[in-house]
Amino acid sequence: MNNEFTLKFKINKSSWFRYVFCSDFIISGKLVRYLIPVLLLLFIAGYQYFRYKNIGNVIMLLGVAIVYIVSILVSFFFNANKQYKDYHASEETWRLDDTGVSGKMFAEVFTVGWDEVFKCEITKKCVYLYVNALLPIYLPRDAFSTQAFDFMIKKLNDE
Repeated sequence: MNNEFTLKFKINKSSWFRYVFCSDFIISGKLVRYLIPVLLLLFIAGYQYFRYKNIGNVIMLLGVAIVYIVSILVSFFFNANKQYKDYHASEETWRLDDTGVSGKMFAEVFTVGWDEVFKCEITKKCVYLYVNALLPIYLPRDAFSTQAFDFMIKKLNDE
């Protein structure tokens, strides 16, 4: 059986930021790891306030927590914006066939067999095909026809 589906799509900037945030922070669990120091700082600030009534330390600890959060957000936005401008501003074409998924990713032709897909996450807006624990292929859900989506699910379940 020779099935081949072509997905053509253009990712807009807001969708790209949502895809990257979801894959890099929510699905991977980085958000929880980044929030642990913030929660620890908030706990210490609460302890300083209620135990010692030391508002100066509380303000300093809250300031450190805010600077930490802002630095993470700024680095995320700079990296995601650079990736979008360099690689995803134009229309993309990906191909699904019996052997796997292929397309251009980060300026290189990328081919992944169905058995090489580490993990698949499907949301309302996007399909994330992870080629390893950190690197997903972003395919917008609306780029799939019903037949292409069913074919992908079948291939992923078979492998």
